[in-house]
Amino acid sequence: MQLDHERFGRDGFLILRGFLEPDELHELRLGFDVLVQLSQEQSRRERTPDQPIGGAWQAAAQPRVKVDDLVTAETAHVAGWFIGKPLGVSTELLGAKRAGIGSLELMVSAVWDFGATDWHRDYCSNYLAPLAGVQRDLAINGPPYVQWNVALYDDDLFWVIPGSHANPDSEQLKEQLLRDCRGEMPGAFQADLKAGDAIVYAAYMQHQGSPYTSRMRRVIHMGYYDFDKISSFGHHPHWNMDLEFTRHLAPAAREWFEQQAAWTMQCRDQYERIFRTALERDGAAFVRELAAAHPEVSCRMVAVAHLCRMAEKVAGLCGTGAAELSEAERSGFEGGFGEHFWSDMRGRFTPAEADELGKRFAPLTAQMAADRECSNVHYTEVHRNLMGGTGAASSPDFYTRPLRTHYHQMPDLTLDELIATW
Repeated sequence: MQLDHERFGRDGFLILRGFLEPDELHELRLGFDVLVQLSQEQSRRERTPDQPIGGAWQAAAQPRVKVDDLVTAETAHVAGWFIGKPLGVSTELLGAKRAGIGSLELMVSAVWDFGATDWHRDYCSNYLAPLAGVQRDLAINGPPYVQWNVALYDDDLFWVIPGSHANPDSEQLKEQLLRDCRGEMPGAFQADLKAGDAIVYAAYMQHQGSPYTSRMRRVIHMGYYDFDKISSFGHHPHWNMDLEFTRHLAPAAREWFEQQAAWTMQCRDQYERIFRTALERDGAAFVRELAAAHPEVSCRMVAVAHLCRMAEKVAGLCGTGAAELSEAERSGFEGGFGEHFWSDMRGRFTPAEADELGKRFAPLTAQMAADRECSNVHYTEVHRNLMGGTGAASSPDFYTRPLRTHYHQMPDLTLDELIATW
């Protein structure tokens, strides 16, 4: 398939017309229909008293099928499809030697009309490196991660702002998000996909689904990341690392997922090596391990910021105070990495080591927290003025999807300054 790399770099997305051949589209429709039914049945079985009769599925504005949770022998071809043509395209766009899949999902229409979702980026500066840093890294090293929507039926719900993957939001756009995060945005582009079409895009891009209704919707959704770019916020697959689901797959597909699991563990080994040098206060070794993980020096602090965020979570979830965390506090620390990751980290670091690791990165944590607070105070005042100064509307939540990248500037702290605090 001929790919327009220049357009992908400029706009942040490509629409691939006729990505699915007619026979392929038919087989995927049949397979996913079975998986939808299985997901609905599972939702009914697991419903809680506060949910409708169909459970979480009926309550959701956008139900999702998680393929690896449900795949059967008769639907194995669905799971195998993810590691075929879309993997090849993703590998080329990423320029990757080792590309892996982040998740295997299907987005499905709700049973009720929801309306527009909020504009957002699939990224959060509060839990990862600030957005401006990863965008600079993207400009120099290329994307670390791409996402996909593949339409099984005609679908025109997906909107993007071209070029937003590479640029932080303008002040005009930030104000619009503070006013109305679901409304129309200047320059927005509607991805009008016909059955079999696909859009592949950089996840940092501003995008929206509008409007979500009960109209039939079946959109395959997945992401692929480059194992050799530590600046990626992937590397933590959202499929079952126990690989139990692969028993239904063909031998070659099973081997592929086994290889991905092995590469994932190699990445975690690399994180541990880097963290051990910090625990040992060995600045020279820390720099060497970091250079091996992120060779491009001008963006290396982006990797340090990502590692800092991970160290914060290791300290919180694996440290001496972990047992006393409430469910809400635990969820706040977790940050989407998954329990498989944290159980692994608990086996690598003692509670005392986890505490110490948090201390090594504490100066960078404090700087990013101060920067975030400064940004939040500023945009709270902007919001108050936009709303006419009314006190009741003067406290926007900067952890929500539309606002979580208002804070985006990298901290004014160098690698040498961080190491000097050890």
